[in-house]
Amino acid sequence: GIPIRSLSSLGAAGVLARRWEDLQSMDAAQLRQECGSLGMIPGAQAPEAVLRGRLRKVALWEQLDLQQLRLEASSLGTTGEALTSVTQLRDFLVLNLCVEDFKGTGVPVRRLHSMQAALAMEKELRGVQALSASQLRQACLARSVPTATRASRQDLLKLVSDLVLWEALPAEELRVECQNLGIRHQQLVPQMSAQEDQRRSLRELLLVRACQAAMEERDIPYWEVNSSSACSAVVQAWDKIGALTAEEVKLEYRGAGLSPTGVPVTEMVTRLRQMSLWMEAPLPAIQKECRKASINSIARENEKADLVKKLVRALWGEPSPEQQRQRGQRERQCAEEQQRRQERQQHQRSGAAPPHREGAARPTDVAAMAVHLRILGLSLPASMEDVRKAWRKLALKYHPDKNAEEEKEHAAELFHKISEAYEFVMEHQRLLKTSKTGQTHKPPAEDPGNAVFAGSFALVGSWSDWTSFEELTSDLSGNFSVDVSVAGGEEIEFQVLCDGNWDRRLYPSPKGDVVLGPGGEEEAHGVNWRIAPQMSRTTLRVKLRPRARRLEYFLLR
Repeated sequence: GIPIRSLSSLGAAGVLARRWEDLQSMDAAQLRQECGSLGMIPGAQAPEAVLRGRLRKVALWEQLDLQQLRLEASSLGTTGEALTSVTQLRDFLVLNLCVEDFKGTGVPVRRLHSMQAALAMEKELRGVQALSASQLRQACLARSVPTATRASRQDLLKLVSDLVLWEALPAEELRVECQNLGIRHQQLVPQMSAQEDQRRSLRELLLVRACQAAMEERDIPYWEVNSSSACSAVVQAWDKIGALTAEEVKLEYRGAGLSPTGVPVTEMVTRLRQMSLWMEAPLPAIQKECRKASINSIARENEKADLVKKLVRALWGEPSPEQQRQRGQRERQCAEEQQRRQERQQHQRSGAAPPHREGAARPTDVAAMAVHLRILGLSLPASMEDVRKAWRKLALKYHPDKNAEEEKEHAAELFHKISEAYEFVMEHQRLLKTSKTGQTHKPPAEDPGNAVFAGSFALVGSWSDWTSFEELTSDLSGNFSVDVSVAGGEEIEFQVLCDGNWDRRLYPSPKGDVVLGPGGEEEAHGVNWRIAPQMSRTTLRVKLRPRARRLEYFLLR
């Protein structure tokens, strides 16, 4: 009865024959002992013939190679792709011999990959059945899963059983669990990653979903946190804050660096809970909140707590006299800039130059200019050529598309900061020209003296320094366009700083048009466009979707 064709050698057949002869001579007690030594459950009611048959199969599998073991596994309805070694395949096959022995235990044997996992799960489930409701809640918290206060013991028992199951399942079965619960996991957990990494990530997705009921019951926005440990920490913090007396709430509020004077207790509770949520939220979410509040959001992961404190003080703390002065100055500057823009548009439509007004906005004071020059790595005095060189160097260094994925957020913050400094300096230059001539300065597109980028780049033109998009040609759809004269064989690069939250789009057309659409909020995007060498000098039209903020273009030699 030995399957010779499945074995790799005659020697393997001889070893198998001797093992089978030994098993034939054993009695029931010896067979059960052999099963136990192999990690199998020696069923007390299993007949001697059944035990001997199991051990004969195990002896056969010990002589098969990887390919033959995969064939054996496929006969059980699995491809065995996740089982990459001979040992894993043998464990899987041995486990499936004992399906009957696990009936009534709640262990899904056919979904597991090893006898060790099945035995561990069976032991865990047996212990769970005896726990009280409070003990079941503690078992959930030990796995970073908070529970709903209204959950019954039966609900808690089901939840703990699921948690135990997820700890035992292999990666492909965890994917099935995610799919059954409607969790999108395909892009979050790529199948090309290591099996253990997949298991860890998939299990975390399931744990976060398990936290959802407890967070919804407490009106916590669960979508703002992305880990089970963060969910658990937020729920516990909210419960703790909700149990405080009025005096304890005020004490906590003061401890956060805030004054409770004039603030209702209910509002203090709301703010304390929001703070606890921010403390557990991902760093990019905190940075977004800071940008909404006009706060410098540049920070690394280990600086998140300080960033939250800064955000809290800015939103709910009493502003210092200096902060009040700066806020008033910003509001005045915004109002003046809005007025200047409206006047420019009005006079451009009429074709007349705007008259010089006494008391109109003058160039910024020297101290503010020095601050923005320092951001560009310069000091007073600095020529406009120095400013342009510094901007080009820093822009290329911190452009998000030029940095690794893990550094993009930090690079984008710095890019935004240096862009603002550069725009401030160039606006100062424009105000100087406006105050002298009474006209909005718009230099010729090909004037080399107006170069924003220098060095190896030969500038064709830039509208970012002297004009807004309202001053460019606009079609009926609200898109903006500008024509650039380019020679055949040259390559032109475009940089667009976007203001909005649309997808980035690039539509090259046979006519030589390039359409750039805004990307994410405050993102900068670039694209290169090479003109065919056989073309003579031609005009390239660049179209921009509405809400793009700035266009810069230059030739690459």
